Amino acid sequence: SKSACETPYTSLHLKPGETITVKDLLMGLMVRSANDAAAAAAEHIAGSAAKFADMMNRKAREIGCTDTHFVTPNGLYDPGHYSSAYDLCLMARYAMRYPEFNEAVRTRKYCLDSRSINKEDLWVFSHSPFLRRYPGADGVKSGYTREAGRCYVGSATRDGWRLVSAVLGSPNASDDTVAMMDYGFGGFVRRTVVTADEKCADAPVVGGWRASVPARAAKDLKVPVPRSGGNITTRTLFSRVEAPVAQGDKLGRLKAFVDGREVATVDLVAAQDMGISFARRALGVMKGCGIIVACLVGGMYGTAIAKGARRRRRRVTSPLRIDNRRR
Repeated sequence: SKSACETPYTSLHLKPGETITVKDLLMGLMVRSANDAAAAAAEHIAGSAAKFADMMNRKAREIGCTDTHFVTPNGLYDPGHYSSAYDLCLMARYAMRYPEFNEAVRTRKYCLDSRSINKEDLWVFSHSPFLRRYPGADGVKSGYTREAGRCYVGSATRDGWRLVSAVLGSPNASDDTVAMMDYGFGGFVRRTVVTADEKCADAPVVGGWRASVPARAAKDLKVPVPRSGGNITTRTLFSRVEAPVAQGDKLGRLKAFVDGREVATVDLVAAQDMGISFARRALGVMKGCGIIVACLVGGMYGTAIAKGARRRRRRVTSPLRIDNRRR
């Protein structure tokens, strides 16, 4: 729209009526920090920037953000638009489950081949020193407004362990991100609490042929522990589970704590099938038979009432017929 194209500051210089693929729009947004790309995406998805902000706020609450409120889709200044370092890390971690996001945030150079009008502005480049120089760096995003200062949400992976950090209002966001990553990788190690498919507990089952079903971890559960040591504890939380249960059905969650602080969770799933108990099956059959009997009795009762009504009508109309014959 014309409004999206007029979004100020860093942009893709979109033109009214121009078409572009969603992937290219995402790349322009994440690699160049194009504000007009965010506005165009918001209008396309929700119809307006305001409605898209409502969607963003609902999603933020859903993933656990408690100090965030969105007003704009691109982060341009508004008094009611704010977030915290912790919430930004939660958002980044949530987005990392999508391959398209991971591709975008680690890209340093990209060509917007799908543009239909402005063919003079096709290439976007990342200018993140952290992404270029830090070993294992794989994202995520820089940001700047006069009011917020220089900000950076960073990500780096070593030996399969991915750390996420957030720096806000920094005079040198890249150096501060490096310092935080060095602190994370240098000061902590990963410990495996349970492995995928490992039995963790027995989940109670209502109406099963046994009282419980073995529960296993859906994936490895690993936690960061200070190199100096830490006390790891766990807690299982089961939902109400009723038979039948199929292998792989979600039963609850296993939470891991380090020195009393919750740091990770994993889904617990059924390790095997669990059928319905004989008593529950018999009860189901009895209920079914009861419904059938009730329907038959109801039908018979209705038939009897109908027959009685017909007999009454015949008794009432018979004298009238006799009188008519006499006349």
